[in-house]
Order: sequence, then C-alpha cells, then structure tokens
Amino acid sequence: MLLCWHNQRSSILADETGLGKTVQVVSFIEHLCMAEKLRGPYLVVVPLSTIGHWQREFQSWTDMTICVYHDQGADLRALIRAFEWYFSVGNKNQSPLFRFEVLITTYDEVIKDVDHLSEVPWRGIVVDEAHRLKGINSKLLECLHQIMPKGQQEHNFQHKLLLTGTPLQ
Repeated sequence: MLLCWHNQRSSILADETGLGKTVQVVSFIEHLCMAEKLRGPYLVVVPLSTIGHWQREFQSWTDMTICVYHDQGADLRALIRAFEWYFSVGNKNQSPLFRFEVLITTYDEVIKDVDHLSEVPWRGIVVDEAHRLKGINSKLLECLHQIMPKGQQEHNFQHKLLLTGTPLQ
C-alpha cells in the first residue's frame, strides 16, 4: 500500500475474510499521518454492520482523532458536521481545520450526504466491501465520483484503497 501511495497509484486489498485487512488499513493511515506527516482527512466508507469494528480498531491501534459519521436523522448529522468536523477559524479566507484525521461512515450516509462530503478535500478514501461498487449503475460509486474531485485538486493525488474479502476474478 505504501509503495502504491508513493507511486501515486490507488490500490486494492483483496484478502480472504479474517486476515486482518482492517488492521492493515488502520496502520497504513497511521503511518501516513505520523511518519509521512499527512494528517488527512481520510474517508473510510464501510457497511453499517462493521462501523463499530472500524471505530474500535482505530481507537485500539492509534491515537488518531476519528469521527463516526452515522445517524438516522439529517438533523443529527448536521450537528455532527457543525460540532465535530471543524475547528473555528478566525480568517474566512483560511482553509478550515478539521478536528479529525479519519471520518468513518456508511454507504447510506455517503449517498444521503454526498453534497456535504464533497466539500471536504479527502486525502484518501477507503471503501470496505468494495465489491459492492461493481456495476456501472452503482449509486455509491456515482457518489464517490462526486466526492473525489476536491481532494484530488487540493492534494494533487488522492489515494483510493478498495478492500474486499470476495475473491477477484
């Protein structure tokens, strides 16, 4: 993954279930933040059933600040954006400072809040269970294409890391 990062190539991590893909990704992002001094923000898109697992792994293995962006109501997600995303900046011309290095969210939140997520210059995007992106009519894939441009523009390169436990053909 680091070689792909340094060569400005995105990557796919396709291992069998239970071989530690989550920990590999967590340590990869930790390395980028601490050793390479690339604070982020990083977007991690996961199935709802694994959001707690991803949160525990980041909390167990790193000291990074994470934001779990998941809630059933649009009003509560607006509160998360208002109070957990940005530090207040005195100068309006200055880029916003993010309170988190990693934002963990679900497929549904990406689809619902694509407009808000596309305002963030993501340095990297991780998609767990990425075989769900398969198919040209994937709504999640369409939303990710809307989210990516600001990060690509600001950082000149945006790493995309796809994870799957489904064997690749």
